[in-house]
Amino acid sequence: MATIHESVRSNALPRDLALRMAIGRAIDALVLYSAGHDLSPTQAQWLKRAAELLRPTSDEPLKTGGSLANFRNDIGLIRAAKSVWDSPEARSLAAKLAEAADDLEKLSRGEVLPDEDVERLKESLRAFRNAIEPSIPIMSERIEKTHR
Repeated sequence: MATIHESVRSNALPRDLALRMAIGRAIDALVLYSAGHDLSPTQAQWLKRAAELLRPTSDEPLKTGGSLANFRNDIGLIRAAKSVWDSPEARSLAAKLAEAADDLEKLSRGEVLPDEDVERLKESLRAFRNAIEPSIPIMSERIEKTHR
């Protein structure tokens, strides 16, 4: 029952906050995976959830000449990806996001990745979590802005 409640709660959160939470849990799962190459069903779900949230909702940037403007629903995701992977092209950033999501899904299905790929994925997720953090307004900032 806790999983259903947790899922409903996370679906009600702003995407950037839900993504930050999912990435934190994915990092925890990857740390444990690195220690024993084994994941519990709950840890596998954390990786799947992070993979879902890392996938852009639009295919537009994958087209030749795609720009950040094509990402209306994913602009926060792409901004964070841009600060992590430092690429000027939205298409390249979308490919990096898809690659990270694919790796997370492979691990969640029990596939084994080379240790260096898991380490690279952990570093990317840590950088991504840090890139998202500044975009989340804290409650006092929201209250202050509404009372001006």
